[in-house]
Amino acid sequence: MRKAGATSVYNNLNYSWNMQYCDAKAGIGYQYNRWRLNPYLALSLYYGYLLSGNQSMGQNNYDIVATKSLMLSDYGLFLGFGFKTALSSYVTAYTEYNYILGLHNIETTAGQSLYNRGFSINFGMSVNISKQKTEKSKQKTEKIIYEKN
Repeated sequence: MRKAGATSVYNNLNYSWNMQYCDAKAGIGYQYNRWRLNPYLALSLYYGYLLSGNQSMGQNNYDIVATKSLMLSDYGLFLGFGFKTALSSYVTAYTEYNYILGLHNIETTAGQSLYNRGFSINFGMSVNISKQKTEKSKQKTEKIIYEKN
């Protein structure tokens, strides 16, 4: 799920757009694991479907999906880079910058164009719920296999 929107003031009238998309992404990335702080890059293709949307012009509100004032589907690229650091064998902290580059004109009015463009800065923690084998456990497993043969 992704929230999107914009605000503007034109001729002393407030305009705002609030939208919610459901995205499907597929991408590639690379993480450089040389130091304690590991930089990474990611590139993803996305397809987004507009689930809900509201446009406000002054005191008037319009449902974007019901009026079909914008295209319901969108596609483009997510570009991101960030840093990860392991706090323990199970917990990792990260910070990342993401940029969305919409490649599809979502405006339905002829002669006008509108593209999803934006950025986000994320901070978080990830928890690994699977047990990773240590070098000692690998050696024990190899020794047991050797003794059975």
